[in-house]
Amino acid sequence: MAVCDDCGAPIPNAKGTPVLEDVRAHYELAHPGMPRLRWTEKPGVSRISCAAEGCTQIFDAAKQYSASKGQDKDPIDRVGAHLSLHSEED
Repeated sequence: MAVCDDCGAPIPNAKGTPVLEDVRAHYELAHPGMPRLRWTEKPGVSRISCAAEGCTQIFDAAKQYSASKGQDKDPIDRVGAHLSLHSEED
């Protein structure tokens, strides 16, 4: 069973249903308008997903930031960069 990282509510997963569908259903009810979905699948395994309709991109929360290349030493927010792609589409 997944747990919402924003409110701590359990997110039951129907057998045979992808967990992302159940997480989306929870966020539609409890956190409408949130641009990203965050949940923990089991201790130590947290996920972040884009909330854009039809997007199935899932990120490992522990790897949300990647090292940048070149002179810029600031980490790159992979989730933020992905979400900005959707805002550019609008």
